[in-house]
Formats: sequence, C-alpha cells, structure tokens
Amino acid sequence: MFEKCEYVTSIVSRKHSPNNDNRPEIVFLGRSNVGKSSLINLITNRKMLAKTSALPGKTVTINFYNIDDSFYLVDVPGSWGNCEFYRILSGNDEGGENGDANFFKTKIKSIYW
Repeated sequence: MFEKCEYVTSIVSRKHSPNNDNRPEIVFLGRSNVGKSSLINLITNRKMLAKTSALPGKTVTINFYNIDDSFYLVDVPGSWGNCEFYRILSGNDEGGENGDANFFKTKIKSIYW
C-alpha cells in the first residue's frame, strides 16, 4: 500500500511541528486506549510503527509519521485530543502567542475521531 512509512518526531508543542512544507495531515484523536496507534499500524501495514500498549494513556506526545513523503499521519494523545484539539478546531481559540489555531486550520486535511 505505502512504500515509505516512518516515524518523524514527537512534539509537546505544536510550534515544533516538522511540517514545514505544508503537507496534508491526517489526524487520529479520541479517548485513551481506543486503538489510535494500532489503527495507524494497520493502515500502514507496519506492526511497530506507532508504539502501542495495553496501558491507557501510553501516547503522551503528538507523534508525526511521514507517509511516502506526501502526507503525515498524526497520533494525538487521548487526554489532549478530547478537549484541547476540539476547542482549537471549533474556532474557540485565538491560538495565543504560539498561533496554535492557525497551525491546525491550515494543515489538517482529515480528522478521524
């Protein structure tokens, strides 16, 4: 399906995104321990691309995966995804000093919740 699937980086602040060339981002968010990382592994046909665990809350950073140098899959922590991410996407955030709202509105092409 995909030839190149690689982990790029983990960030704790959106201002450190590796996406400087404005590639589309497909974001996976939802509650903790629902299988977001496992879904990324399934889609890419890589068993260990995204780290998984039986313990809830294993993903604590925003993880970027480069797919064929054409787009990013983004794995968002469950606890962060349910409130912060939705607040920004719904337009209830000015983005503060980091310009977070503009960052997400310009690069995200798909969200899977």
